[in-house]
Amino acid sequence: AVVNETVLNVSNKSISNLTGLETFISLEILNCSWNQLTFLPPLPNSLQYLYCSNNLFSYLPTLPNSLEYLHCNNNQLTCLPNIPTNPK
Repeated sequence: AVVNETVLNVSNKSISNLTGLETFISLEILNCSWNQLTFLPPLPNSLQYLYCSNNLFSYLPTLPNSLEYLHCNNNQLTCLPNIPTNPK
């Protein structure tokens, strides 16, 4: 079941949306780099690593407090949301 998945790698899959991401409630690592994504849905509170470079993002959603690593170069970002300060 997707509720138990901790890693989702959909990099370089020519996708344009991540509908259903909210069902991955245990997700710790998301790699959605090298696609045609224009937005990310709300991210799971368990997410620790987000790789989303080489897409078409102009903004990112609120980042979960659990986030430790963010890699989002080569997008069209004009600003970033608050970056969580994680002690790790």
